[in-house]
Amino acid sequence: MAPDHLTGTLVAAYATEATEDILDWLPVGALEGTVDERYIDTAAAGQMRAKTGSLTGVSSLAGTVQTADGRLLAFATMADGMEYNPVGPRQAFDEMVVALAECGCEG
Repeated sequence: MAPDHLTGTLVAAYATEATEDILDWLPVGALEGTVDERYIDTAAAGQMRAKTGSLTGVSSLAGTVQTADGRLLAFATMADGMEYNPVGPRQAFDEMVVALAECGCEG
């Protein structure tokens, strides 16, 4: 699945009454699930909800993040051709999410 399809699915689910609570099912950064120890002491702590995914050679992160100006953004990012549970892509994913959380993007 391409990242844009995954992001589109999140946006569509959030905008549909039957599935609008989808964000409640995603772990909160620095608090829950596979992102409980990520984003601690960053602008993304408590402001992002996401699901991680790892298979041999693939790593991904998809969810939402609230920006500094209150805008809710959906994102999906994936790395292919990596070792299982790669540190490099995970760090890049986390830096992207923190940058989005710090952003005053609405202008």
